[in-house]
Amino acid sequence: MIKKLVTIAALAMLLGSPASYAGLVSGNSLAADCQTDDAYYFMDGMCYGYVFGVFDSNPGDLICAPNGVTGRQLVDIVRKFFKENPEIRHDEAAVLVTVALAEAFPCN
Repeated sequence: MIKKLVTIAALAMLLGSPASYAGLVSGNSLAADCQTDDAYYFMDGMCYGYVFGVFDSNPGDLICAPNGVTGRQLVDIVRKFFKENPEIRHDEAAVLVTVALAEAFPCN
């Protein structure tokens, strides 16, 4: 039930805002960028940058990560989410990243 509420809230907030016009990246595209973990691979940097950007924007305070969370941990969470939810990877990447991180670090 909580998972569905977080998903609905994230979609409503992201898709209803002018920032949704920036939704040029699909989950499929980001999942492809996030396949490797190679510091010398350009697309890996795109993956980290995208996930950090969504995490830092934290729309509506949906993500309440504890102190000490690392960037690699955030990306690992998103990679796991993409792997476990291939049926929705066609959706907007920002929404999917928000849902993945909000499920991992829900606010009270």
